[in-house]
Amino acid sequence: MTQLVIGLAVGARVWRGDLQRHCRDHVGDVVAQLVRDRRDARTGAFDVLIVDDDVSWFTGDLVVELLAQNVQIVGVFDPAEADGHGARHLDRLGVRATVAATASPEEFVATVRALRPLTRWSAPESVALDDSSRHPVVAIGGPAGSGVTETSIALAASLAPRSVLLDVDEVSPSIARRLGLAIHPHIVTAADAARSERVALDGFAERTLRDCFARSAIDGPALPFDVICGFAARDDWSLVRPDEVVHLIGVLTATAPVVVRLGPILEAGTGDRPRYDLSRSIPQVADRLVVVVDASPTGLLRGVDWLGDLLPLAGAKRLDVIANRAPTVRASQRQIVEQLRRLLGDRLDSIQVVAHDRRVERAAWDGAVAAGGKLRSAVRTIAAGGWDHDALEMVA
Repeated sequence: MTQLVIGLAVGARVWRGDLQRHCRDHVGDVVAQLVRDRRDARTGAFDVLIVDDDVSWFTGDLVVELLAQNVQIVGVFDPAEADGHGARHLDRLGVRATVAATASPEEFVATVRALRPLTRWSAPESVALDDSSRHPVVAIGGPAGSGVTETSIALAASLAPRSVLLDVDEVSPSIARRLGLAIHPHIVTAADAARSERVALDGFAERTLRDCFARSAIDGPALPFDVICGFAARDDWSLVRPDEVVHLIGVLTATAPVVVRLGPILEAGTGDRPRYDLSRSIPQVADRLVVVVDASPTGLLRGVDWLGDLLPLAGAKRLDVIANRAPTVRASQRQIVEQLRRLLGDRLDSIQVVAHDRRVERAAWDGAVAAGGKLRSAVRTIAAGGWDHDALEMVA
């Protein structure tokens, strides 16, 4: 099946999100990708650009350049403007196809099809995550506040230098903010790139998946691993489907191990698109599952609730558990271990009991990766693998 690739210029109007969701869920031969700036517009490999009249970087010289590249343009105007300024502005720029911002997604698609019925890209084949030649996928999660973000960073660093940390948290994505990274590009951009299969990580395509890796926003130290940031806005979870993220992970594992940071909620939902089905889908394809719980009485209860949602999704996979910020008293640590062993039985592969780590606290203030410390030591043990699952690791 051939595909029509459309570029959606990012702006303040709501049509973009509605159209992107419509294309993903209902239109198999139309692929929508985000266009964030003038550079994206000039180098993006799409057939049609849809852009608002008030986008600052959209100028007459860019129109000429795109038309010379055989890229068609659809301008979007606000019909509520009494003086019709937006529509006139698009006409002055040389845009001949226009559509009202209030148009339905079906009307947008019909306008695009009339401009460019043929396409240049083919749909990618689905990626199966059972190829023994690929690198592993490690999913890591736990209740909110347990330390999943810090543990994910430590695990990605332990698997460096060719590892990728992917944030799929639908509730409060935090990897970008924690490491001082720009929130664009992010998971939606990367899923678009992987889905339209214009990419090879080290290829020479105009737009590669490597372009979707995060960049520092604070001129901080270089990270020892790559990052694909989480959603930039609260409602962007609906812009990417679980199968698209699984496909993205499959592409990434061709060259590197992938650490996937899950969201704190794994509850099953209702309707056509349940709220948390992205985080729920990853444990089913991951090779290893790491669970982080806060080692306090309340934290352990929350961890038990979270495990209750995880276990049905995990199949027969065994779990590595990190009891984080644990008391330093050995008797208390052993009590924590015994409670987790009774709960998980032979599903448990290892337990790492980690006391409060001041190095992690300092690194968080600096937007950096902790170079060592208790948490990093525990995570290295998990990354190395090959332990006796009956062993108890305590990192005081």
